[in-house]
Amino acid sequence: DRTLTYQELHDHASQVAWWLRNHDAQPGQLVAIIMDKSWEQIVAAYGVLLSGAAYLPIDPNTPTERLTTLLQRSQTKLILTQTHHTTHLPNLPHTTHLTLDTPLPNTNTPHPTQTPNDLAYTLFTSGSTGEPKGAMLAHRGLINALEATIQEFNINPTDKILGLTALHHDMSLFDTFGILGAGGTLILPDPDKTRDATHWHHLINTHHITRWNSVPAMMEMLLQHTQPNSIPTLKTAFLGGDWIPLTLHPHLTTAAPNAELVSVGGPTETTLWNIWHRVTTINPNWTSIPYGRPIPNTTYHILNQRLEPCPTWVTGEMYVSGIGLTHGYWNDPQRTTNAFTTHPHTKETLYRTGDLGRWHPNGTIEFIGRADHQIKIRGMRIELGDIETHLTHHPHINTAI
Repeated sequence: DRTLTYQELHDHASQVAWWLRNHDAQPGQLVAIIMDKSWEQIVAAYGVLLSGAAYLPIDPNTPTERLTTLLQRSQTKLILTQTHHTTHLPNLPHTTHLTLDTPLPNTNTPHPTQTPNDLAYTLFTSGSTGEPKGAMLAHRGLINALEATIQEFNINPTDKILGLTALHHDMSLFDTFGILGAGGTLILPDPDKTRDATHWHHLINTHHITRWNSVPAMMEMLLQHTQPNSIPTLKTAFLGGDWIPLTLHPHLTTAAPNAELVSVGGPTETTLWNIWHRVTTINPNWTSIPYGRPIPNTTYHILNQRLEPCPTWVTGEMYVSGIGLTHGYWNDPQRTTNAFTTHPHTKETLYRTGDLGRWHPNGTIEFIGRADHQIKIRGMRIELGDIETHLTHHPHINTAI
């Protein structure tokens, strides 16, 4: 029900940025975005970056107690929201908000103040201790991932993507900055139908969507509402954040014969994704889709407990290095110290993912599972994900845990 040109996006974002500057927004400071999926949400993200600050996306349906905790932990003083969410905002001292669904002040575009190493955004995720932890990502790493994706998959101004991923999920960065950064078009669903696969299918065919980006479960939902050759315009389906069922590829090929399935991955601590695998065929010997190869300027290490490289086919823990690494956890030096280490030989900073993997002879990585999801039976280590995979081979079982 609303179309924005690039000029309109720029103008609205500049108005937001000017308001933020006038309220002392600075590089390294977090500005909360608490909104439904909408054009205002995109304006807010660009407005924060134009102001020089970094954005903190928060699900508007977050319970008040947790919302209060996130705002206090992040030391957020400025909030961008919509009118109908203002009654849900906690009454915290020295906090002010701007509603983007009301007229914004006219102004000029503020001059850039941040550097490539300054923060672009921070995502708070669940922590094992019960306290949320905020991964801080800089502009340099985000640009690297976006540019690599645009070049690898020829993202261009003719492309259109359906923006289904929530802003507080790192995969949304491709919708918000990747497609628009390449000159393409972002189509947003009705906020009340973000989980309605029939609505998605209608938008895909109405707007001739060419790229898809989501967790695998959402693509599975879409495919349940499609007929053979019913999505002819789709060229790429980026799927990540969870296991991709081996049965998904043939179903996608049937519904979208021109689409390529791309498995994308990487922890929240390393930008939107930093490893991918282009799925052309399904090997009958596979138990899962390969994790893939790291993107440019990113290195994956598979190491044993002594931080020694594991040979091909030998399972070890995955560590990541490169310019996409988080700057650590917001105001949490102890967690930062626990999660990062130094490679004993190269001296580069490594992030310990907690994921298990192994190298294949062709240079791709196979994802095995989480290091903390193992059990021992009579001294033998058992990865529960392996059992789950075999259970799902049964024709009457869709998902196992």
